[in-house]
Amino acid sequence: MRIDPSGADAGYVLGTAEPPIQDVWAEHVPAGGVVWDIGANIGFFTLIAARLVDGGKVVAFEPLPANLEAIRRNVALNGLGNVEIIDVALSDTEGTADLQLHSQKTWAKLDTSSDTGFQQGLQATAHLEVQVSTIDRQLQRLPAPDLVKIDIEGAEVAALRGATVLLTEHRPTIICEFHGTNEAVSELLESHGYTLQTVETPDVHPREARWDAHVLATPSAVS
Repeated sequence: MRIDPSGADAGYVLGTAEPPIQDVWAEHVPAGGVVWDIGANIGFFTLIAARLVDGGKVVAFEPLPANLEAIRRNVALNGLGNVEIIDVALSDTEGTADLQLHSQKTWAKLDTSSDTGFQQGLQATAHLEVQVSTIDRQLQRLPAPDLVKIDIEGAEVAALRGATVLLTEHRPTIICEFHGTNEAVSELLESHGYTLQTVETPDVHPREARWDAHVLATPSAVS
């Protein structure tokens, strides 16, 4: 896999970024299926999925212009024709929102202070108005995913609130990173009949896991 890190984590080039997440991601990418990468950053996990999906499709959601340029460049470097890039942030409303930019140029977050205290102490270096949509609205124009990754720096609760149709009707496997949102994310996913496991520490329930752990949510059988 060829990748230009564009100032992001050098582990993306070395292949050492988040090994447990790489493993569970690769394990659950469905051959011939559809994968959504929400908060795709520069496209590291998008590229992995695009290689493994074997005839399927990957949709990368990313609102930050610098990251969008990097994803497009990395998709082109690898000659991938099965990736669609969507330049919106996902939340629980439609319209526009304030994206807070920080010193790490590929890191940004929506203002979701009502959901999490994550990084509230960090001073934003700039602000950018971005288009915001919901997961359910995107379902009206995109193929429903079999696997979803969510890494959106604290906005994951809002994004999941805007995903009722996804969670009740399509029921994909979900890999979501917490940002101090363990309780809210766990409650929301369990209320939709999902079984949860902490990726990094499987013997610890996601509610009690580290504030930055990842949850693997699999849909329980519906009777």
